[in-house]
Amino acid sequence: MVSIDDDRRTITTHEHGGLLRRWDHTLHVEPLDDSRSRYADTIELDAGALTPLMARVAGAIFRYRHRRWHRLARRHLVAAPGRQERC
Repeated sequence: MVSIDDDRRTITTHEHGGLLRRWDHTLHVEPLDDSRSRYADTIELDAGALTPLMARVAGAIFRYRHRRWHRLARRHLVAAPGRQERC
């Protein structure tokens, strides 16, 4: 199930399968100014006795994902004159 809240700039999914009894993912984006924004991922998961292991796996996946987002942003964004590029 996916829900999108445009007013709060939030996407939420409720998933499950395999070892995961529950995987709730929320992605929130907030504008910082006219050209920058901040996003945050929040995960709530339940894998029974394997929850601590699955939490470490999820953390590794999202650290990798965020590094790729930052690389992509640095590669494709052009800093405005007089402004430092921040990613």
